[in-house]
Amino acid sequence: MNFQAGSILYRRATRADDSALRSVLEQNPMQGRVRLSLQRAPSCFAADNLMGRSVPVLALDRSADDRTVGMYECSFPPLWLNGNAAHAGYLGGLRVNPAYRRRPSVLKNGFASIPVLLEDELKGIPTWFTSIASDNHAARRILEAGLRGMPHYRPAGELETLVISTRQARRGGKLRQATPDDIPQLAELHTGQAVGYQFSARLGEHWLRGLCGANGLRIGDFLVLEEHGKLLACIALWDQRAFKQTVVQGYRFPLNVLRGAHNLAAFMRGRPTLPRSGARLESIFLAFLACRPSVPDRTLLAVLREALWQVKQRGAGLGIIGLSVQNPRLSGLRAGLRGVVYRTCIEQVTLHGAQAFTLDRRPPQPEIAIL
Repeated sequence: MNFQAGSILYRRATRADDSALRSVLEQNPMQGRVRLSLQRAPSCFAADNLMGRSVPVLALDRSADDRTVGMYECSFPPLWLNGNAAHAGYLGGLRVNPAYRRRPSVLKNGFASIPVLLEDELKGIPTWFTSIASDNHAARRILEAGLRGMPHYRPAGELETLVISTRQARRGGKLRQATPDDIPQLAELHTGQAVGYQFSARLGEHWLRGLCGANGLRIGDFLVLEEHGKLLACIALWDQRAFKQTVVQGYRFPLNVLRGAHNLAAFMRGRPTLPRSGARLESIFLAFLACRPSVPDRTLLAVLREALWQVKQRGAGLGIIGLSVQNPRLSGLRAGLRGVVYRTCIEQVTLHGAQAFTLDRRPPQPEIAIL
């Protein structure tokens, strides 16, 4: 089924649209102090279904030989809402090509197309969410304005993403690779922490047992801290470079002229340096971090440093982790690891005409590796 408004046609993308989708992502970098494009090579569809089903949608201008207008992608990960197991809709990959950005109807009709194009997927989905850079004031101003016919965007809280240099890695020897025998404890450990947050990933035993490396993750990519047979902490090294790439497209003033001086200071302090324009960030996600309350902060720091050592052995120079600004472990990790910090606003989205879902006071902490 398609959705058409004026000359703009919205339809579910197929593998035949792969080139168009990748072009939209490459040509529409995220704006900020550092302009980053999130690319998908060799195929957009190689990054599908990381955790739950995902559906890309393409917009075409029928009056201009089906010129590509933009795209969005919806995914439906298993997660926790108000402490209950659920699936929610994540709206990501929203990109509009420059020639169409001054046409508000393109965005408005794109949202209107969701219930039509994803009718089957929406069954049993209580709410939607998305993430927007906290300093992307232009986008937030439009989306949070409550304009007629638009979805209702409500900030649910903020996430901090730490980009950490492997120069802070330590070999350690405290961690071991998880095995299939660890899966029940692994799921229990992560669940005990995740239920305290909104939109947090739900690690089921079935999903963990099905990890075969097709999405870049195996059970052996989970590192665990164990004492007397009990798992105290876990973290996964999720290397997605084979199908998802982050490329630097440029820098905003003053970074564009002071990058050399910035890099010298960053190198001396063990912080990430800024690569040249056009370079790909060699990074691995530090995903699904969980630890028991009895684990002291200094031990958790040692866990992260040892995980960074493993990141370094895999040929990446950066580890990336995202935590709620209300996570009690965040301040200690931020101070101890001296990473570059990016703040993201997690927005609850209620589609136009849909019933609003009430979130309780738990802060949002989605797993950034699946966004």
